[in-house]
Amino acid sequence: MDELWPRKRKRSFAESVVSLIGHLLGTAVIFVSFFGIAWGVGYLLHFLDAAHKFPEETYRFISKLELWVIYADALLCTVVLIAGAIRFVRDLLGVER
Repeated sequence: MDELWPRKRKRSFAESVVSLIGHLLGTAVIFVSFFGIAWGVGYLLHFLDAAHKFPEETYRFISKLELWVIYADALLCTVVLIAGAIRFVRDLLGVER
């Protein structure tokens, strides 16, 4: 009788490396996109501030918000990288998910 859920074969080393490289490229795209958005919004807000001064409290809030977006980006990318590394090691060891 055939199994309802057939077992997956162990990935080869090359398949695991290709998967890891894809994961790293995806992480790079996420990091660059968030960083680019934060930079673009920051540049726009600094340009607007030069044209028409924001109140000091508003300007500090915007600056902190820019910084926190970059922190969130770094945290997200760290989590994605760790997940990719764990997946790579599990693939090499042949551990089932």
